[in-house]
Amino acid sequence: MQKFNPYMKNRLTFSYEISRACNLRCSYCYALSYLNQKQTHDNDVAKLVAEKIAKFLKDYPDWHFELDILGGDPFSAPNIFEFLDMILPLGFDVWIVTNLIPTDQSKIVKLKEYLIKYSNLGVAATWHDE
Repeated sequence: MQKFNPYMKNRLTFSYEISRACNLRCSYCYALSYLNQKQTHDNDVAKLVAEKIAKFLKDYPDWHFELDILGGDPFSAPNIFEFLDMILPLGFDVWIVTNLIPTDQSKIVKLKEYLIKYSNLGVAATWHDE
């Protein structure tokens, strides 16, 4: 019988795909056929995700919770910072999985501000050589 990994006890990681838009079209991307520049965000879904997370945190205060924000590329979603404003004050770990090559460089400047302000925010940058 395999032993239970005590590190993972009471640990839950959710993923939220905030956008299907991406500014790259890498030949090796597993989601290449899935990307859609017109599906950049949905404010109602973002609010629902934030509400569900808040409820989960209230119902399971002893659990370690993490949210991975995915896409296409999350920075293609116009509501990325509004969403972060809703969830980061709740205090759990949030990771943005991104290519860090936004078409709008002001988003990188704003991201730096958020990384300084919130110790529970991290960035997982993917490597792209194309």
